[in-house]
Amino acid sequence: MTNINCLLFFLTIFLSACASSNQSLQKPSSAEERYYTSAHPNRNISGQLEQIQHSVKRISATAIYQAYYFDGLYLRAEQLDYVDIQKLASRNVTYHRSTAGTAFIIGRGNNHVAFLSCAHVISFPDTLISYVNDGSVTENSVISSISIKKHQSNLIFDLHRFRSFEIIARDDLQDLTLLTVSLSENEDFYAPPLSIEIGDPKDLRLGSYVMVMGYPEGFPMVTDGIVSDANRNSYGAFLTDALFNHGISGGVIIASRDNYRSFEWVGVANSTSAKREMQLVPNPLTVDLYQPFEPYADEIFVQQKADIVYGITQAIPVTIVIEFLQKHEEKLARLGIDVNRIISTEY
Repeated sequence: MTNINCLLFFLTIFLSACASSNQSLQKPSSAEERYYTSAHPNRNISGQLEQIQHSVKRISATAIYQAYYFDGLYLRAEQLDYVDIQKLASRNVTYHRSTAGTAFIIGRGNNHVAFLSCAHVISFPDTLISYVNDGSVTENSVISSISIKKHQSNLIFDLHRFRSFEIIARDDLQDLTLLTVSLSENEDFYAPPLSIEIGDPKDLRLGSYVMVMGYPEGFPMVTDGIVSDANRNSYGAFLTDALFNHGISGGVIIASRDNYRSFEWVGVANSTSAKREMQLVPNPLTVDLYQPFEPYADEIFVQQKADIVYGITQAIPVTIVIEFLQKHEEKLARLGIDVNRIISTEY
């Protein structure tokens, strides 16, 4: 064999080996395809995200409370069943509490639209009791005030409009709730159910790339994050460093395992870490009556404020959501919504 032939022979072997190596890098093994990708998108995914966003809505809830104060009166909890607190109260004040969050559409039928969100977004206690805590009495024995919820309004926003929704199911332990909006015939309410398949959060790994879609601070947004502490429990719970702001609770978490040709629903954003502190605030019902630099001379209230620790978002895995939907299958069926169609994806 001549020197030229030898050179061509070895060059052919070298190129073949390089081609084989490149091919093996570009085509992941079947084991790798099982898991969600840890790579950032390398293609245009705006159209897919816009389609998903049509199913994501902003919600808010407001509760009206009547507070009764018992200044100088040693009222104990065991006396509440046989006294008239309105007559005993030295004064009373009406105030409100409001929350904001995200919900997304999971089904539609029989002129009803069903939404999924977090229970804490729409949950307010019926009664709030505060106790005297000045060292003169035993702790939590003498009542200082009682607040009773008089009314709650629930609103969902769509295309610069808002309308009421009803709460049909709630699980405070799992922090999930089912909401519904009733539609009249031929009503113009754009409400497409979430069109992506249900995924398996157990296939998320350290470093998996996820996206969260919701309404932080009332704005429609999509944010991304990296999964940490995957498979925290048997349901596949996980943490992500996606930014968490007020209002994104109930946002849908999505991931892809096929290089972003499609997305799967893997969880619901529900909480973050926060530091809590107490603050003195003006009477919320009269503060707007005052002008800037005018002396404030009304009542002062105590309010609890939570400072968010950004970069830690806790997720409800979709496996828990499936159990929640199955538990309330009959309620959804009465609305004309088939749970099996929502959770039909095989793991």
